[in-house]
Amino acid sequence: MRKTILAIITGIAIGLLVGCGAGTKAEHESEFTAWEETDDVYVVMDKATGVQYVLVGTARGCAITPRLNADGTLYTGE
Repeated sequence: MRKTILAIITGIAIGLLVGCGAGTKAEHESEFTAWEETDDVYVVMDKATGVQYVLVGTARGCAITPRLNADGTLYTGE
């Protein structure tokens, strides 16, 4: 009886987690434009602000930083 209740609660929890994250990717794709510079470096631009970000991804992890102009201000692209 306890195993059945635990299985039902686990199933509901997994269903909620999967259901809550279903629309997240589509929402973010519409907010950002991305293009690949090299194998592990991507440039992402926020459509609302025009600010560009550099993403670096490797097997050990990833990092993101805004692109900057020579004077230290945020780089806004096309």
